[in-house]
Amino acid sequence: MVQPSAYEQYFLELVNRARLDPGTEAVRYGVSLSDTAAKQPLAFSPLLIDAARAHSDWMVANHTLSHTGAGGSSPGDRMTAAGYQFTGSWTWGENVAMRGGSGTGIDQANVDAMHASLFQSSGHRANILNGDFKEIGIGLAADSGSVYATEAFAKSGTQSFLTGVAFDDRDGDNFYDPGEGSTILARAWAASRSRPRRAMARFTRRPPGMPAATRSPCPRAAIRSPSRAAAWRRP
Repeated sequence: MVQPSAYEQYFLELVNRARLDPGTEAVRYGVSLSDTAAKQPLAFSPLLIDAARAHSDWMVANHTLSHTGAGGSSPGDRMTAAGYQFTGSWTWGENVAMRGGSGTGIDQANVDAMHASLFQSSGHRANILNGDFKEIGIGLAADSGSVYATEAFAKSGTQSFLTGVAFDDRDGDNFYDPGEGSTILARAWAASRSRPRRAMARFTRRPPGMPAATRSPCPRAAIRSPSRAAAWRRP
């Protein structure tokens, strides 16, 4: 089973910190929020991790920040191709980010900076705090000068998940940091899902009455140099 790296796990801890207490996260990053209600934490899906990593690798190889990936794929296409099954009530979203110029590769400071930029942007924040999402995959990749991140959000059906991280809190801050030894406590059934038929791969095959995927109000725009990010979600 695919497991998140230490930095991908840390990225999820930041996302779930924001979902647990949006108001405090907003104060932390100087954002004004009207809805500060807590949202359920997201559970890692190995299939969504696969999809997110593959897209981050593709962005590195092509030196681009985009929601359109290999072969013209959409985020939903990539999730389905990785084996994630959309059934019943379902939805998906994606955030992508790039931080250039640090020269340090994938490290905690770059993850912190990308999360901050994503949360400070209304479109990306809408994905991070979307109460419909239940699962996530995060993929990090880097070249010699830049770090890329993909957050693949999804919900499929009505299943619930037990999730968490066990770690040795060496710095006593009551928060997981890379290097403190993460272990995913539980991931219910997702790893055993069968690969769906190709007919389910197109995000245009949507439930009746559900609109097609649309870009958020903040398409691929510079947010804070040297970080860039873009968000796309299916309403």
